[in-house]
Amino acid sequence: MEKKLRQIGELKELVAAVHQGHVLPLSFLGLLHWASHGAYAALVSPLGEARGAGRGLVGVSLLLAIVVEVVMMRLAGRLQERFGARRLLLFVVAITLLRWLGLAATSGPLSFVAWQALHGVSFGLCYPTLVSLVAARVPEEARQGAQGLFSSLFFGAG
Repeated sequence: MEKKLRQIGELKELVAAVHQGHVLPLSFLGLLHWASHGAYAALVSPLGEARGAGRGLVGVSLLLAIVVEVVMMRLAGRLQERFGARRLLLFVVAITLLRWLGLAATSGPLSFVAWQALHGVSFGLCYPTLVSLVAARVPEEARQGAQGLFSSLFFGAG
């Protein structure tokens, strides 16, 4: 019985922390970002081929995007320290919108590859920035649960 009461108390703390820490709006933003990338992943090959990039060049564009993503994830902490997580998140939203508009307007294979590289910037900065914003907005004792909720909403629903 004592264990159940402790779990209920921990759940109440988590709910309060999530509400006060704006975890749900941040999770929703992450969900939208991830969902747009998920939908795009299904269409990247036909889109690249329609832009004149063969399958090999589409593959190169995906590799380039992943390399840029890894570099951006590595730099995310330093960029957050320099510019602040909120500004960095606004930058990510702007870069994502720019990327989608650029890909829609591009007509050549090389510009397709260049726009595709922005995936690495947009996603490579989005996830670590949202994780740090969630961590900064909830008390330490509720962080693990808040991060679990955030990740399940970010990746699970998107």
